[in-house]
Amino acid sequence: MSIEISYKRFNDDNVPIISDKQIEDLVNNQLLDYDPNYFDRPHPIDLEDFIEFYLCKNVFYYKLSNNENILGITTLNDGYINIFNDDESKPLPMKRGEICIDYDACKNEELFRFTLAHEAGHSVLHAGYNLRITHLEDFENTIKTSKKRLITSNDWIEHHANIYASCLLMPSCFVKTLFDKYYGKHKKGTFSFRIFDVINKISKELKVSPKAIQYKLINLNLYDFSEDYL
Repeated sequence: MSIEISYKRFNDDNVPIISDKQIEDLVNNQLLDYDPNYFDRPHPIDLEDFIEFYLCKNVFYYKLSNNENILGITTLNDGYINIFNDDESKPLPMKRGEICIDYDACKNEELFRFTLAHEAGHSVLHAGYNLRITHLEDFENTIKTSKKRLITSNDWIEHHANIYASCLLMPSCFVKTLFDKYYGKHKKGTFSFRIFDVINKISKELKVSPKAIQYKLINLNLYDFSEDYL
């Protein structure tokens, strides 16, 4: 059974009040429970194995819209989702905590992996709420949540899932180790053409997008980027 978090405070909409640090600690503890040697060396997580065999969450792959606008759905209560075959849709029964991904809508491996990790975050953190849907236009905001004001309960729910995904795909210790490996001792400074080569190398090792690595470096205070390059 996977490690879970115990909530002590909720807002008026019954959304748990939880810090980014609490989510990061949860993910790190889950990864160590999943594999005691997990943090021995930086590597990309086997997401499907972790989600299906450690978290014990079912993952399905269906076409979720006609225009490939919906990347993933997490059912946080028992219910139904619509799946498509050509132009026709039909209801599909889903159980609480199950995840469905539209693989075709995820145009590349990085987008697929972030979507799957994001939906896993909803399944772990938000069971008991309403159906969660991740749209294509939301993806760019997913890696920029540190710059977005969090106002509504939905903002916070999405932020929780984003942080969970970030910690799962890019553990801070992995990013720090790889940054030291590729960038050396130059941890801070003005813009350098080298930094984007470093970002690309780290992104390939962890199988995430360069933009996600860039914002992770900012959040970890590892590099000072000019706003011109964000």
